[in-house]
Amino acid sequence: MDPDELPEDINLLFEGIDGAEAESFILSVQRTARKEGKSRDNEWIIDLVSSSLTGDALRWYVELDEDTQNDWKLLRKAILQQYPKHSKPSTASLQPTIPTPAAAANPPNTISLIQPIQASNSTYRIRVYFDITPSDYYLSTNDDKHVCLTKNVERALSVCWTPETELQLIENGVKTQRMIGLIWTVAIEDRHNPSSTTDVALFFLSDPLGNVPSITSHSGRVQMTRWSVDKDGWLQSYSDLEPAPIQNQFYTKAGGAEGSFTRVCLIPGIARWGLQIFQFFTMKLESI
Repeated sequence: MDPDELPEDINLLFEGIDGAEAESFILSVQRTARKEGKSRDNEWIIDLVSSSLTGDALRWYVELDEDTQNDWKLLRKAILQQYPKHSKPSTASLQPTIPTPAAAANPPNTISLIQPIQASNSTYRIRVYFDITPSDYYLSTNDDKHVCLTKNVERALSVCWTPETELQLIENGVKTQRMIGLIWTVAIEDRHNPSSTTDVALFFLSDPLGNVPSITSHSGRVQMTRWSVDKDGWLQSYSDLEPAPIQNQFYTKAGGAEGSFTRVCLIPGIARWGLQIFQFFTMKLESI
C-alpha cells in the first residue's frame, strides 16, 4: 500500500520521545487498524507505521533489520524495547490544564501522549463522551458499589484527583477514602493465564475504608486504578501487563443508558468479547 493512499483522517506521528509516547503510538496504530478493518493486515499496518516515524524514531527504524521492519509483531516489540516503560522524555513536557465544560476543545481521533499536569485540589464530575462527542451522561452509582451512567447531574459522582493517583470520592464536601477501581474477569479459555490480554473488568466503588465490595459476577484480580490526563484532557488508565502497560478501553451499553454499568476491556481482547464501536466511551474531568 502506498502511504499516500491512507485515509485523510489518519494523522499519526511518533518521534521517539519516551516510553509513554511509544505506548500511545502503538495503541493508536492498533486502534486505527481496527477502525479501518485492517487489524490483521500486516502490510497495511507496517506502511502506516513507517510513514508515521520522524526524528529519533525514524533514524532508529532505518537501522533495523528487514525482518523487524516488515513484521508488526516484531516491530512493536522492538519499539517497546528501544523506548522502555520508564524512559524519560527527551523534550520538555507540556503543562496542560484540565478543560472546563465551556472551554472543552475537540480532541483528535488518536490516543495522545500522556503528560503530567498540575496537581489540583478542585472537585470534578466525570463526563462521558461517545465518539469524542460529549454526551449527557456522567459517572454515578445506583447501589453504592457499581459505577453506572446517569443524566442527572445531581447524582453524578464528585471526585478529587492528582496526577497518577486514584480518583477519590467527595461526599458532603469532604474527601473520603472511597475510590473507583476495577475488578477483572477473563474468557474461560484464558483462565490459566494470569496476564491474559482478553480480560474485561467492571468499575466499582470501594467502601469508606477502601475495601472492595462483593461482586459475584467478577472474581478476578482487583486494580485500584491510577489515572492520568493526557494533553487533550482525556482520562486514561492502564493495566500493568508485560512487556508494557496496555490501555484500558471503557465501554457500556451502545450509546449509553440511564443506570448502565461501566466496564473495561483490553485492546487485544475487544474482538473476543464481540464489542461494538458504539459501546466505547471516553471521559473528561469537569470542574464543579
